[in-house]
Amino acid sequence: MAELYVLSIIHENTGSALNYALSQRSTNATETVLFYNLGANSVQLTLAQFKNEKADKSPKGIESVYILGDYGQSYVGGLKFDSIIANYFKEQF
Repeated sequence: MAELYVLSIIHENTGSALNYALSQRSTNATETVLFYNLGANSVQLTLAQFKNEKADKSPKGIESVYILGDYGQSYVGGLKFDSIIANYFKEQF
């Protein structure tokens, strides 16, 4: 219908990292950001690094995105996470 050609399928958090990179102004610094998704039944983490490697440091946005790691747990999240947090605070207070 749309005649799109799929080059690659990426994780949801990797898509968030790319969106973050496109919406940021470039800086001279390297920035490392951890993206997480705490869902109803799982937790996904993505560690990404953003660099502006262009010589002119133009304000168009971040030039390079590196995905340093991607990890997920399918048994932590939702009710399991809620019960861990509730027990932690019950012990603290």
